[in-house]
Amino acid sequence: MSILSALYSWAVDEELASAVPFTYKQAVTAYGDQFRLRPVNTARRRMPKPHVTIKYFEEDFEDLFVKGLAGLCPDGSEDLDYRGRTTARNAAVGGFALSSGMRRQEFTYLLRCEVPALPRRRPLLPIRVPTAAPSAPPTVTAPPASAPGTTSTRRSGDAPPGAPIRANSPPSKGP
Repeated sequence: MSILSALYSWAVDEELASAVPFTYKQAVTAYGDQFRLRPVNTARRRMPKPHVTIKYFEEDFEDLFVKGLAGLCPDGSEDLDYRGRTTARNAAVGGFALSSGMRRQEFTYLLRCEVPALPRRRPLLPIRVPTAAPSAPPTVTAPPASAPGTTSTRRSGDAPPGAPIRANSPPSKGP
């Protein structure tokens, strides 16, 4: 605040501004046995409030969560008491929700057109999931169906947006 105060004081002295936009109070300063009255700026820099708390699941809970959606026991064997339907779809959506990094509300309102279509043949490499354009390339990917339980990451510069990564194309040279 002192830099802005000095700037506005200079602007008022040079008649570039009509007034200083700060409120001042008088404070007593002491140096040795000398006391002086001095104006003190009452403005305070606002501190940001923590509005987002990022929470991550433990890796073993994520694994148990996906296995539960797939109708499997914690050891990976089939749960005979499980009565759910479309277990592969449930596990795929649960894995996508965990790996995409979306917030709960963002994932709730995810539209079908926002999820990229699967390629006609199963690729050996992960399928790229497009995200919003941040300042740094995202590393969000979905594991391929041919390699359950494995994940890999690629930067957004490795393939055009929405394009699947093909196993027969050489990897691009990135920064």
